Amino acid sequence: MITLQKFTINYIPYLLKWFANKNNRKYMHTQTITLSGAKKLIASNKNKKCYIIKKDHTPIGYCMLKDINTYPKIGIMIDEKYQSLGFGYKAMKLLHKKAIKYKCKNIGLMVHIKNKKAINLYKKLGYEQTHYIMNKQLD
Repeated sequence: MITLQKFTINYIPYLLKWFANKNNRKYMHTQTITLSGAKKLIASNKNKKCYIIKKDHTPIGYCMLKDINTYPKIGIMIDEKYQSLGFGYKAMKLLHKKAIKYKCKNIGLMVHIKNKKAINLYKKLGYEQTHYIMNKQLD
């Protein structure tokens, strides 16, 4: 069973471990994280809620709902060994329920264009592509 629980400081070692795995952060905007950065990332307030994703009692990833009061966005990361098993789908459905609880009418997310697994998941959940984020690496 997949559940979402408030992300507390007790789960930070999992977050640091997940970020240490290059495959987990392959398509993520944030590529490294420090202890203080982890504390900042998981800090919930009235405009941002961060959750640990658990399979039964085992932490397998994290997700967040941010910019709740303006243009709500979702972020999610599932540990590599739990990917492609349907857990991301279940976690996203639970996160959608949280968004409804906070009276979000529309929700967005950013996804790396090469992250085909995530794109397929989001399409399956009814997300529509509205625009691209373009980046350029400078020499």
